[in-house]
Amino acid sequence: MESIVLPGQDFFRRDPGLGKATQPEWAGTQWATVPSPDFQLPKRALVLADFDEDTLLPFSAPDGLQGDRTSSGGRSAAALEQPGQNRCQCQQHRRSNHADILPVRIKAKGGTVLIREQIRYKSKKEIDKLREACRVAANALRIAARAARPGVSLLDLDRIAETYIRQQGASPSFKGYHGFPGTLCTSVNDRVVHGIPSKYVLQEGDIIAIDCGAKLDGFHGDTCLTVGVGKISDEARMLIQTAQLAMYLGIENCRPGLRLGDMASAVQSFAEERGYSIVREYIGHGLGRDLHEDPQVVFAEQKPGTGFRMEPGMTITIEPILNTGSHRCLVEADGWTVRTADGGLSAQFEHDIAITRNGPEILSIPDAEYELEDGL
Repeated sequence: MESIVLPGQDFFRRDPGLGKATQPEWAGTQWATVPSPDFQLPKRALVLADFDEDTLLPFSAPDGLQGDRTSSGGRSAAALEQPGQNRCQCQQHRRSNHADILPVRIKAKGGTVLIREQIRYKSKKEIDKLREACRVAANALRIAARAARPGVSLLDLDRIAETYIRQQGASPSFKGYHGFPGTLCTSVNDRVVHGIPSKYVLQEGDIIAIDCGAKLDGFHGDTCLTVGVGKISDEARMLIQTAQLAMYLGIENCRPGLRLGDMASAVQSFAEERGYSIVREYIGHGLGRDLHEDPQVVFAEQKPGTGFRMEPGMTITIEPILNTGSHRCLVEADGWTVRTADGGLSAQFEHDIAITRNGPEILSIPDAEYELEDGL
């Protein structure tokens, strides 16, 4: 799960009032307010963004951008980006495969630039590797979910999942990520996301969202589900069922030619028609060699026909979060755990998918022996 607020967050502010970009190729971009670089750039150029220092670096010498890019994405001189350009100068693959290159547009004096999200399209071999990482994460998730019973602590669940992941030759994706201490995110009842595994002992009637990530052969899997502990209330059961259906509805709307706004509006309408709210601040994302890649996948307040157009080779997470009350959230003192502002229950399901020519393929499918009784 990716939060809109991340390290280097100054690069991802919402539109500060400069107006909407008119060029169609800039649809789905986000504004970034950072100091202008102290070197001259044309209106459309290629630069590197240093998210740790919130600075822009020249992709080539300040006195000009000439020549061709290397197929490896190295720091050789680069040609100017052309409107609508979809492939790099080497013509071997899509522009976005150059992982460290961001197209930007200098808007005006005063230091505001426009940075476009960068989608890394995956080859069939890369998707095969990603599928294996997702499978390990999905199996570990269900092992932990099976163990989520009254009297079991969150730390117990975390140890169970980590043991399985490491036995598969993989490593936990979350552990150590920006300092996060656990293998799992364990969010109980009114906790929304990023719950740190603790000594808390599960009680009859609790619900718990378990989010698990695993890295295998250089690729990350990231998947989540919500289960009840023992006998749960009808309110909790309906929330869990609706959250799961909302995820699958989102997946169904991830097809070539559709846009992320089409998917988001369908998910939000589905949830709100049933009396639930969609969390805004915590969203889905691309994934692959990095745990969080572009694009950001939002599930609320989007219009149909807007956002990135989905194309074969995109790999993203579909993970809407539903609350019984308000969508508003608060971050607890540990800096990680997020809870509902009004104390209402929260539930989430997440699958990793690849967009193919025939539609979405779910990558985070567990082996049959690890499936839960209700088909999860």
